[in-house]
Amino acid sequence: MTIRTLPALLTLWLLPLFALAARADEPEPRRLEGELAGARWAALVPENWNGRLLLAAPDRRPAPLPLVAELDAATPEHRALLAAGWALATTSYRRSGTILADAIEDLRALRDHLAAEIGPAQTTIVAGTGMGGLVATLAAERHGDEFNGFLAIDPRFDLRDPRALRLRCDQQPRAPLLFLFGLSTSAGVIEYRDRAGAVANAESFVPVLWFQAPPEETDSVPGTDLPTAVAALASWIRTREPPAARLDDLPAANEACPDTPEPPAPERKPAESVPLPDEPPPTVPVDGAPAAG
Repeated sequence: MTIRTLPALLTLWLLPLFALAARADEPEPRRLEGELAGARWAALVPENWNGRLLLAAPDRRPAPLPLVAELDAATPEHRALLAAGWALATTSYRRSGTILADAIEDLRALRDHLAAEIGPAQTTIVAGTGMGGLVATLAAERHGDEFNGFLAIDPRFDLRDPRALRLRCDQQPRAPLLFLFGLSTSAGVIEYRDRAGAVANAESFVPVLWFQAPPEETDSVPGTDLPTAVAALASWIRTREPPAARLDDLPAANEACPDTPEPPAPERKPAESVPLPDEPPPTVPVDGAPAAG
């Protein structure tokens, strides 16, 4: 080894240490945790909090998994949102399984608790995936005046809360609602949007659709990650101008499953009376707003 190459090697060895030191200098978000009505919750509040709050509605948690509020500050998406000044919070819900009515109440309770603990948020968005996407959609329809916007990611419109079977979508969100979805949930999301457009009134919003194809199946410019969708939704809330739909990569109906023969029609049998599950009612009252149509 020559003396001339020594500085270059030292630089290569020290670069990772410099990177670690730079990350160590970044202020860690304040972490808050607790329990509300049996639901565990967690929150991350950045040092530069700008009054914007993202409430994450989790997907369905199968029993008997323990109730845990999962919120990791180290994921790239969460780091980006925290760096942009967003506070993040989530709930475990008060029980496992399909929970819709009480899940909405758990999010409302968490919002109210955080308002008392860190101060009222200027902008609050509810974002959920799967069952959480359905929770976000139902909250947009019933509590659009309490939140500012909603992001539903691959919502599971097929789920029914056994403790609140009357709780159905009416396709009339009362606040900006952005759907981020893939092919597996595209039929339900598009049907919801079409119905929302048909029954729209002066108090409802027509959702905006963002289709996200798998990266290997599209040449389009990336831009459907969580921080991008949250930024678009926040801009919609601020300007009252909805973002443009992103459906360029959505295959036509006859291209989604090419060369797949139509399945034979199932044999029709007389309908049987199936008793509903004997479960206790939700712990919060379910409003009796009739579904549209």
